[in-house]
Amino acid sequence: MRLEPERVWSAEAVTVVRLVGDLAQTAGLRAYLVGGPVRDLLLGRPTLDLDIAVEGEVGGLAQALSSALDGQVAMHQRFGTAVVDWSSGLHVDLATTRRESYPEPGALPEVAPAPLDEDLRRRDFTVHAMALPLTSHPATLIDPLGGRLDLQLRLLRGLHPRTFVDDPTRILRAARYAATFDLTVEPQTLAWLHTAVTDGMLRRVSGARLWGELERTLIIPEFTSACELLAQWGALAELGLRALDRLAMLPELESVPEATPADRALAVLGMLAGEPVGEVTRAFELTLAQRDAVQAAAAMVSSPPAAVFAAEAKSSTLHEVLRRVPRAGILALWASHPGTRGNLRRWLAASPWQADVTGDDLVASGYPPGPGFREALEAALKAKLDDGADRQGQLQAALQALEQSRRRQT
Repeated sequence: MRLEPERVWSAEAVTVVRLVGDLAQTAGLRAYLVGGPVRDLLLGRPTLDLDIAVEGEVGGLAQALSSALDGQVAMHQRFGTAVVDWSSGLHVDLATTRRESYPEPGALPEVAPAPLDEDLRRRDFTVHAMALPLTSHPATLIDPLGGRLDLQLRLLRGLHPRTFVDDPTRILRAARYAATFDLTVEPQTLAWLHTAVTDGMLRRVSGARLWGELERTLIIPEFTSACELLAQWGALAELGLRALDRLAMLPELESVPEATPADRALAVLGMLAGEPVGEVTRAFELTLAQRDAVQAAAAMVSSPPAAVFAAEAKSSTLHEVLRRVPRAGILALWASHPGTRGNLRRWLAASPWQADVTGDDLVASGYPPGPGFREALEAALKAKLDDGADRQGQLQAALQALEQSRRRQT
């Protein structure tokens, strides 16, 4: 079967793929488009990740590509891989074709160079075990394991019984791919997956690796479907996410104004963690900022501030209550307590939450800098939020607060 990227992908993606093929041919290397990009091409979907497998050493090819694109190269000698990035949404992953062995379940693989056929057979699912030659024309699909047929049948099929034992993070990937591409996990593969979950294989993987894979799953548009699959398989409980009664709240996260996928991922983690949430954040080895965000999300579900439910709550009151809450906490509050959404919309619409006057305006009005400035600027912001005061009105409120502060000090 012949595939024609120019019918599906952006002109830039097509240009880069052809450039890689030309550079590889000049260097006497055989290069192949593999994995996700081939899957996307068969599905008629655009792609931002160009995965290239090379029968040979990739360092020289990566440097040549980087020079041609005026980009940067990051080499990973242990795995024989390189990443080329440049001023684009695209990036190219280059890897020497290889075989893998796993010293123990969940460990990082030990790799050695191998022909393309072995490289394809060490991958996760048949839909990723396909390749498209870049150094032969016309390029004909290489599909030793029937990935194209599985795509047509909408099946996600593992390659062997140890698929989820060698790398348990494939459990999370299975949910992501099934949700993203509307695939059904093939029955034998599902049996292997269930056995790996039951045998505790996910607990054999480091928290950082698990969070990296889970975060990639939670930032996709179909995150709700992916979470439902993981819950059905028992994987969420194995990850310490046992508040499964809250799964029904997750679709509400899609309607939060200005919600970023990264904030949403942390909100989901906090919502599903239940108690004690601290154990979950430590298990995933999150950063301090991420831990704060997840704990805020959990708190907003179980103990939301009363002020956000008040129909007549002043905007300044909402600001005082919510201004230190990480955005993931705001998302969780929105999703779990619909009665707060009117106030949350009003508060979010008031962004940026700062007065239109500054300390310089107070100095220009004849006041020397001092501790009263903070209180004065808060008064200006309150006037803006509650009364809709313009800049002059905010300045008057600030100066009045400064006078009151001065009188208290004398």
